[in-house]
Amino acid sequence: MFAAIYFTLCAFSFFPSYNLVVEEWTEPPMEFPSTVIPGGVIVVPVAKNLPPPRINSATFSKSPTGTHWFGVNGLSSQRSVLIYGETATQSKPSSSWHPHISLYRHRISIANAERSRTSVLRIPASTWAAMDDKFAERKQEERKIMRDVLDQRAGVLSKDCFRRPLASRVVSRFGAPRSLPNGHTYSHNGVDLRAAEGTPVTAMGSGQVSYAHAMLVPGNIVVINHGDGLFSRYLHLSKIHVKAGEPIKIGQQLGLSGATGRVEAPHLHWEVIWKGNLADPVHFLQAWEQLCGQS
Repeated sequence: MFAAIYFTLCAFSFFPSYNLVVEEWTEPPMEFPSTVIPGGVIVVPVAKNLPPPRINSATFSKSPTGTHWFGVNGLSSQRSVLIYGETATQSKPSSSWHPHISLYRHRISIANAERSRTSVLRIPASTWAAMDDKFAERKQEERKIMRDVLDQRAGVLSKDCFRRPLASRVVSRFGAPRSLPNGHTYSHNGVDLRAAEGTPVTAMGSGQVSYAHAMLVPGNIVVINHGDGLFSRYLHLSKIHVKAGEPIKIGQQLGLSGATGRVEAPHLHWEVIWKGNLADPVHFLQAWEQLCGQS
């Protein structure tokens, strides 16, 4: 049992692997919600004199108000998510190189998402031929580029009270099951907003452009870094009006909606990612109302 705990914590890099002695597991010193939706935001008040909790190997971020910690459980098929953290650390005189620590852990149930019938995407034949399996190597290279972009943790978290990139209704929700022409099934990573070709798309919040270029599947894509591992992505644009490295203000136009990449018709695919964990963009904006630094 001890070996399992030791290995797990070392794997998560929670403490240095050479000086860890677990004293005990305790109940969390703060109250967590009992359930969370897929891609949901978990919010807890900041506990003084304690480091923030962790989820999926990621450290919770502090809200711009400084009053709360928040994390995102991501899009997963698991039935629960593990939260863990430190409650106390002390070094015993006889073993100063081996701090004895008290840890808490808590599991939050992931609520069953509203199930819907798998949507079979009707990708035009000409579009599918330009990105089928023969382009696997290029798609793998582009996924690597995007992972490197989203691995960034630089920047101070935006204090903006985020808003939708355009005023339109959701036509495909977060996590909805989908099937491609080759039979591959997956869950929708963001939300699709109804948008005719050429509709202005704006930044949901201030930050810096981390990526602005064309990719095979996403088409023309813009990625905004909002600080501390929080990103928003805007896919399938017909035009891009910003460049990588450019500072961005909330509401600034990023480009125009379109149908580039792997799409059936023009729309805006919008994503929110926190430290590698996909968030439900609609739920994120609702939760962010109590976290942003403006009244």
